[in-house]
Amino acid sequence: LITTVTPLMVLGTDSGFIRLVPGNKMEDQKRTFSAWLIFQFVMALFFGTLIVLFSSQLADLIFGTGGQEYKRFLLLAALWLFTSSVINITRSWFKAQNSVNQYSASVLIQAILNTAAAVVMLLRSEGPYEMVSYSLIADAILAGGSLLFILARFGMAPPDFGRLRGLIKFGLPLVPASFATWGLNYIDRFFIVGMTSITAVGIYAVAYRIAYQVIPLLAKPWWVMFSNSVAELHNKGEKDTVQRLFNYTVGLTLALGVPASAGLFLVGDRLL
Repeated sequence: LITTVTPLMVLGTDSGFIRLVPGNKMEDQKRTFSAWLIFQFVMALFFGTLIVLFSSQLADLIFGTGGQEYKRFLLLAALWLFTSSVINITRSWFKAQNSVNQYSASVLIQAILNTAAAVVMLLRSEGPYEMVSYSLIADAILAGGSLLFILARFGMAPPDFGRLRGLIKFGLPLVPASFATWGLNYIDRFFIVGMTSITAVGIYAVAYRIAYQVIPLLAKPWWVMFSNSVAELHNKGEKDTVQRLFNYTVGLTLALGVPASAGLFLVGDRLL
């Protein structure tokens, strides 16, 4: 539900922020950041309210007969819209500043906190609802801490809501692509469970995860920071450097990714 709502809530403004903000004067960046933060809070409040108001209908739609038992999960989803928005916004800020250490710290802290949430749930012999609740608390801690860090390190400026128009104008055409990605990542599993069984979905998910490891291990370290680095160089008019950075990044991705894919093909059966 969160994955479905988020593209409508964000409207591609995260991509617009990374494209238009890097390389600008710090005061202008902070004014855009403040406006974007308020905008996302308003959107999260709007969609969160809809989820709460229609939680009974959504529970029946998603979970079918007996869905009211899971209604309380949807209330947590409404709250999670706020925490996920703040985490996304603060990480976009770190990327815009080329703050690799802060971005990496955010990702690692989230992993540690969510792992701790799972451990607490297991030690207390609790269930899925508690797991989701603890994960929500973990993300809320990260979101609040990230915002406080930005306030202490960079400060805040009055919002300039006029800058939102540029973010939305750039990002809005990307919204369908977000739903296409959702389809690629999730819809195939619905087809599989419809044609075979839930066991097949589990096997498929493991195989998918094994294959996907090529991306974070070999490409993600530079892919994560590529878009903001290119945007900053482009905004400063350094187009020759943009082209060189693109050539090096694509070349390195191919040089490592193609052999890794071939190797994975050879050992995939044994890994599975």
